[in-house]
Amino acid sequence: MSTRVGGGNRNISDLAKRLGQDGQIDKADAEKLLTEAGTSINRNEEKQLKDVLGDRSLVKSGDATALLQSTIKDLGQYRAYASQRNQMVAARAGSLESQEKARLEPGRATTTLGGTAIPEDVKKIVNAAKAAGALAYDVSELSDNPVKDDHGEGYTITGKWTPYPQDIEAGGSMAFAHTEVTPEKLKKDMEEVTTYTRIKGYKSETQRDMRTGESRTFEVAEYEKVTGKGTGNITSHYDEASHPDTFARGTSNQKWANNYAILADGSLHCLPAARRTQSQPGLILTNPSLARGQRMLANGHIEVRNGVVTSIGISGRVQKLAAEGDAKFIDPVAVLKAWGFKIAPGVRVQFEGSGPAPKVDPNTNVIG
Repeated sequence: MSTRVGGGNRNISDLAKRLGQDGQIDKADAEKLLTEAGTSINRNEEKQLKDVLGDRSLVKSGDATALLQSTIKDLGQYRAYASQRNQMVAARAGSLESQEKARLEPGRATTTLGGTAIPEDVKKIVNAAKAAGALAYDVSELSDNPVKDDHGEGYTITGKWTPYPQDIEAGGSMAFAHTEVTPEKLKKDMEEVTTYTRIKGYKSETQRDMRTGESRTFEVAEYEKVTGKGTGNITSHYDEASHPDTFARGTSNQKWANNYAILADGSLHCLPAARRTQSQPGLILTNPSLARGQRMLANGHIEVRNGVVTSIGISGRVQKLAAEGDAKFIDPVAVLKAWGFKIAPGVRVQFEGSGPAPKVDPNTNVIG
């Protein structure tokens, strides 16, 4: 099997033989072999690197041997960690599946994780899509293939469904009841007058480390109290500031950021506008944060204006898997319609990255 990198089609073993024709594979040659293996190392590529290391007909310098040995050791350790983590994911899959089936049981009054009654139409859509192959996936599951880290100087392991799985507790601003979005909640947001805290802007603060004498300057969110109706908007919010109040609305009065997930009970959840939670205040939350130990049906970004959904997409590795036909997922638009959300004319699920639009089976509401 050839190893392809950036459109190339050279084989690691064959490249090693060519590099060794001058009498020795040195460290620079070993680095070329690792470049040939690519940014993600699968088991076949790892085997070829091992074969090169063990091939006595290829003379290798000491530093080349050391580089290959340390890389192969790192790859093995990361694979072992992924295997251990995925055993945990597999062990809880049965329990999660049973809970999901119970919540989606037709004809029985059930509620979401956030405490909302699940409509029969939602159960029908989700159950039919899953029967047709749509997945409920656990973002804690790790990829089996180590990848080069952001600095390109070593390797790390990432998630199968998302590059950066985040284990967040379901509490505070990340409680299921707070992140869950329903048509009724959007309507109430636009109609009810309340007093709430809103992000007004940012200020700089400087802290001095008494041990080292070094100073650090960072941004802190500033707030103001607002009395009035909400906007019914869900829109983007991103900053790297410190957020003392993780419940604060965004600068546009939005209660939620546009990072969404549809959990396996069919409920729509969005990150709080500040994208922070009390349990890990320094961490900027992303889509996989919404899992909180549960499985997902879809995730990406959503825009809602005045209570009307104007766009929704799926992104990242979920998009890649769907686009390449490696996995099937539910159409989030069908789920939102079943909930009774107001949806602007012509809204269809989109792939947020490059490539053709998603293909949705109109009979099963399945993508991929």
